[in-house]
Amino acid sequence: MDFESSLAFCQAQARLHDHDRYLSALFAPEADRGGLMTLYAFDGELARVPFLVSDPMLGEIRYQWWRDQLARCGDGEAPPTEVGPALITLLENGRVGVDDLTVLIDAHSALLAEETVEDWGDFDSRIGAAWGQIMRLAAAVLGGGPADATTIAAGLSWGYVQHMRKLPIYGAAGYCPLPLQAMREADFDPHDLLNGRATTGLTALYAILSHRARAHLKVARAGWRKGESDALPAFLPLSLAERYLDLMSPKGFDPFKEPVELPVFRRQPRLLWQALRGRF
Repeated sequence: MDFESSLAFCQAQARLHDHDRYLSALFAPEADRGGLMTLYAFDGELARVPFLVSDPMLGEIRYQWWRDQLARCGDGEAPPTEVGPALITLLENGRVGVDDLTVLIDAHSALLAEETVEDWGDFDSRIGAAWGQIMRLAAAVLGGGPADATTIAAGLSWGYVQHMRKLPIYGAAGYCPLPLQAMREADFDPHDLLNGRATTGLTALYAILSHRARAHLKVARAGWRKGESDALPAFLPLSLAERYLDLMSPKGFDPFKEPVELPVFRRQPRLLWQALRGRF
């Protein structure tokens, strides 16, 4: 596959599987847009691994395959996938390196790991590593970014939102990627998630997760400076975070029956307004 076909594939994958970041990437300069689409398509490949395997060890094999492929990318050899040629071009541009993408793989691998997540600190470390890293790399594609603390807070907030939206999918796949501390605070039985049962414990869990997501969002917004607006498309999806959290907040919310989606005609104006303001 040539570069143009690979880039078109990456754009189609981002549009299909990561529409919020796809829409946000359209606000980037045309010269950088392809890099963002490639990065998001690659991240999507990693994020889908838990739902494509029946055992975490099989998932780790897939992640190791990507580590090996990236090592070959250093010699200019494109991975034998549709993303490969576009990924080589992204690396050749020099703003994102093999080591950066390897860190992203390791972060996704940690989310899939079988060991128990004990407390909020451990959970935030894993969520921040995955979602903070992708925001950091997206900002790098655009030529810069805010202070690391702001990027971490932004990644945590968006990571919480996406984690909450995917919890029913994780449960259906046999995963309960939540810290024990959270389950104790909410009096939540993980079997309810695995068996698709909406309970008062699950409602309490969503309330706790929502509160923490909003707190991280507040920190990220407080640390943002308009002078950093070149990197704004990397953070623009956060403009939608509160909208998604509002959908998941009402008492009686059933994540197994109520997909958390916002119609495009509501998302686009919000993104445009925030882009014009230079904020998220």
